[in-house]
Amino acid sequence: MKVSIVAAFVAALALFSAGSQASVIAIGAPVDSAGNSVAAGNVNADGTIKFYVPLSGGYAGVYGVGGVGLSGGGFNGSGGSGSMDMFLSFSSTAGGSALEFHFRDLDLVGVNDPFGFFETLAVYNQDMSTLIAYIDEASDPEVIQSETNSNRQKLLVNLASVLPLGDPFIIKLRFTAGPYNGYNTVEKVKVALVGDPTQVPEPASMLLFTIGLLGLGVISARRRDLAA
Repeated sequence: MKVSIVAAFVAALALFSAGSQASVIAIGAPVDSAGNSVAAGNVNADGTIKFYVPLSGGYAGVYGVGGVGLSGGGFNGSGGSGSMDMFLSFSSTAGGSALEFHFRDLDLVGVNDPFGFFETLAVYNQDMSTLIAYIDEASDPEVIQSETNSNRQKLLVNLASVLPLGDPFIIKLRFTAGPYNGYNTVEKVKVALVGDPTQVPEPASMLLFTIGLLGLGVISARRRDLAA
């Protein structure tokens, strides 16, 4: 029985690890509308961007320009709402076909769902003329993959409608929030331009996949022996 449990665990882990892995082409860096770097002090070494969605009412501007979105955390008791654009630039775009978002504290329907606070995410193409995706729920059709763990979420958004990409490739995210009464806490996002998420698994993944199949084979054989 113990052997079967261990084998099942190994098989499940290996099969999970052997899933399709999208290769990272480039990490999005915050820029202004002209492509100039902004908010370098709010970007971690791995490319994770710290930001606050302004709740001052109406449209606040572009992240990092004039201090927009760089600070917050205070208590908002007036039911404020607001929106902010964030421009991200990607270089070395050859082979890119999807955007992979890693969020912390993104409040989409079906993800965090806090009372009185809600965000939407709009993604535009390089010249801001085409809306690639408007996301307000984890189940939106543009989202081809969604993984949620507490208030953390990974989204994979298809770029098929705007291929081939420019180099550099610039997207615009629009965050909209409110109305909200409470503390405006820091949020984090990391956006990667990735290759085809359905590509053939790498050799290491294939090895794990084989281990998974062997593990399932052990379980099957043991069940037959017990049944004999």
